[in-house]
Amino acid sequence: MKKLAIRMIKAILGEFGWGVYQKRYYKPKNYGRLQIAPDRQPKNKVQRETVEKILDFFQKIPPFYSDDIIEPLKIGGQWKPELQAERKNQLQAIEERDVEKLEGLLNNMFRNEMHLGMFWDYFDQQEFNRPLPDESIEFLDGFRYLTGRDEEDLPYCDYGNTWGIETDKGLVMTNDVWQGFKAQNILNVINSFYSAKNKKITICDLGSGYGGDAEKVSRWFKKPLRIILVDIPLNLTTAFAYLSVLNKENTHLIDSNEELDRVLSKENDELEFILIPTIFVEKLKSIKINLLTNHGSLSEMDYPTIEFYLKTLVNENTDLFLEVNTDYEHNEYYGHREIPCSKFPIPESHSLLFRAPVWGTTKCQHRYVQSLHINKNLLK
Repeated sequence: MKKLAIRMIKAILGEFGWGVYQKRYYKPKNYGRLQIAPDRQPKNKVQRETVEKILDFFQKIPPFYSDDIIEPLKIGGQWKPELQAERKNQLQAIEERDVEKLEGLLNNMFRNEMHLGMFWDYFDQQEFNRPLPDESIEFLDGFRYLTGRDEEDLPYCDYGNTWGIETDKGLVMTNDVWQGFKAQNILNVINSFYSAKNKKITICDLGSGYGGDAEKVSRWFKKPLRIILVDIPLNLTTAFAYLSVLNKENTHLIDSNEELDRVLSKENDELEFILIPTIFVEKLKSIKINLLTNHGSLSEMDYPTIEFYLKTLVNENTDLFLEVNTDYEHNEYYGHREIPCSKFPIPESHSLLFRAPVWGTTKCQHRYVQSLHINKNLLK
C-alpha cells in the first residue's frame, strides 16, 4: 500500500511538471535561470530584401491557398483554425503588404505570434529569472547524456529576440533542446548510411516549422547538404527569414513550379536550403531523397492527407523515412483528434526498421514515438 501511494504521488507531481526521479544514469547540472534582457538588441536582423521577397511570395501564393487545389493539400486538420486565431498580425501584414510590420514581427519572432504552433514552449515574461522547470532540466540532461553534446552546441545565431538559459555561445531556448535531439537522430542516420559516400546528401523535412531542425543538422554535419523544407506558407516564410540570416545566397523560397525546376537542376558543393510550399510537393516524386523526416505534424493531419503525403514522398526514390509522431489517439484540438503513427499507411516499398519512445515522454504515456522506415531495395 505504501509503495502504491508513493507511485501515485510521483505520478500526480509528474503531471504538473514536478519530476521526482528514482535514479539517473547521468550527472544532473544546474543550468541557472531563464534569462531575458528587455533592452537588448539582437546582433542579427532580417534584411529588408528578404521581407519584400516574402511579400512577393504571398502575391502568388495565398496563406491558405486557393479553393481549387486538391483536397489533401487544403490546409485543414487543426492547423487552419489555429493559425487564423493566433497569427492575426502576420496575416494583416501580408494582406496590407506592410513591410515594416512584418519585418518587426520577424525580428522578434521568438517573443510574438510568429512561432506559435511551431514551438515546444512559448514566451512568457513572468517566467524569467526563475529556475528552469523540471521538465526542461530533464530534457537538457537527457540531451547531454544521449547526444554527447553540450548545451553550447544548441544556439544558432543572435536573431529573433531569443530567450532562455545563458551559455558562452548564446541563449538556449527550451525548444532548441527538443530540436537538438531530432537533429542528432538525423545525423546518426545519415552518418550510418552515407558516411562513406562522397555524393551530396538530400534531406527532405516535411512539416519543417521555422527551420530549427534543419539549421542544427546543417551546422553539425561537416559536409554539404541539400535540405528541402516543405510546409504551409505561413510557417515556410518564417523559416525562410530564419535560415536566410546566415545563408542568404543559398536559401531559396519557391513560388512556382518553374522556379523549383530551376533550383533543383543546379548542382553545387555548397549547403543549400530549398523551401517549398506544400502545393508543389508532388514535384518531389521524382527527386532522389536520401532521408525524409517528419516530426509531429503528420499525426495532426487528416487521414487522407497523411495517405497523400506518404504515397507522394515515401516511394522508390526515397531511401529512409524517419518520423516522430504520437502513437495514440490524443489531443482533440480545434475538433481534430490526432492519428497514431502505428496507423499510418506506409507504402509497401518500405519496411519498419525500428520504433521506440522518444526521450521525456514517460509522463505523457509515451505519446511520441520515433520510427525509421527503410526502402526494401537497401536491404537486398
